[in-house]
Amino acid sequence: VVTRYAHLSRFHKNLKKGVKIKRDQVIGYVGKSGLSTGSHLHYEVRIHGKAKNPLTVTLPQGKSLSHKEMTAFLAFKDKIWQS
Repeated sequence: VVTRYAHLSRFHKNLKKGVKIKRDQVIGYVGKSGLSTGSHLHYEVRIHGKAKNPLTVTLPQGKSLSHKEMTAFLAFKDKIWQS
């Protein structure tokens, strides 16, 4: 499984090619360039070199957010959507 990210303003300074990424690790920063209407990220999943729909591909499961983490996430999401 290979993931690709585009439209980043830059990668994290400690990120090196070929290094495994851990859950919750910062890999880059979303940018805005050209005629885009806002900051966005292009995310792509490839399995054995073939592009797959990231919304339907089965990936390994991680742990769920705790109640405290989910509450903080939802509050942050609401703040962003209101701006």
